[in-house]
Amino acid sequence: MAMQLRCKGNLFGIISDDGTTIEVKCDRRKCGHAPGLVVLHTLSLTTGQELSTRVFKNPKTARKADHVTP
Repeated sequence: MAMQLRCKGNLFGIISDDGTTIEVKCDRRKCGHAPGLVVLHTLSLTTGQELSTRVFKNPKTARKADHVTP
């Protein structure tokens, strides 16, 4: 099972099942980060080199004020 590196509120990275890579979130615009997007880098734990970069739409989270009860 993959190991999550986190504190109570933040996820800093995920180490792969085989322990050879780590996936981390990046906030640099040069890497593709923008409002509404999430950038994930996969890095080798043995060499430190970046193996891949993926960009996803950031899922909108509902706030309590967004929910209306009839």
